[in-house]
Amino acid sequence: MTIPLHIHDAIIDITLRLKNVPANWLIGGSCGLLLQGVETGKAPRDLDMYADTEDASAIAAALAYTAEDKPQYSETEIYRSILSHYKYDDIVLELVGGFQIISSGSIYTVETGFLRSRLPVTVQLGDVSVPLMPLSHELIFNLLRGREDRYTAIAGAMRADMEQHREALQTLVKRNKLSPQLTLRIKELLGNGDWF
Repeated sequence: MTIPLHIHDAIIDITLRLKNVPANWLIGGSCGLLLQGVETGKAPRDLDMYADTEDASAIAAALAYTAEDKPQYSETEIYRSILSHYKYDDIVLELVGGFQIISSGSIYTVETGFLRSRLPVTVQLGDVSVPLMPLSHELIFNLLRGREDRYTAIAGAMRADMEQHREALQTLVKRNKLSPQLTLRIKELLGNGDWF
């Protein structure tokens, strides 16, 4: 499966519009997975963008002309973030600022600026380089929210080239409070190798 053309074009347009905005952001979710060769089973309906809290404000200002709402703090049973939404033709961009997940004894904080500068993952769409969430993040995130369909597919992609993902996974495990059960499950999914 590939990214639908209208989402592909929207990603390029958004990337170009944010080119001169002093903010770090990453594309994640089903679009980020598909762009890294992970099968999601169905075409994405929207586009997920992640940023640190301060960067999310700058991005929201740059995309204000397409805004469907204003950035607002959102808290659910396991998620903490600042959410806002932007309309591009028939897709919605969800901007997730300051994202944190608290679940089953784990506290996982998404540090977008750190990920983009220290553990960069990009894909080339035409002449545009698009920054993506590392698969190691996507594995942890989907384990924490219990999405077996996603984390199984992600683990399979990571096992195909373990060295490419080792540093990112080790770094994310060290920088976050992950439960022993979660780290054990990660090792099981990735083949019980020397991951961390």
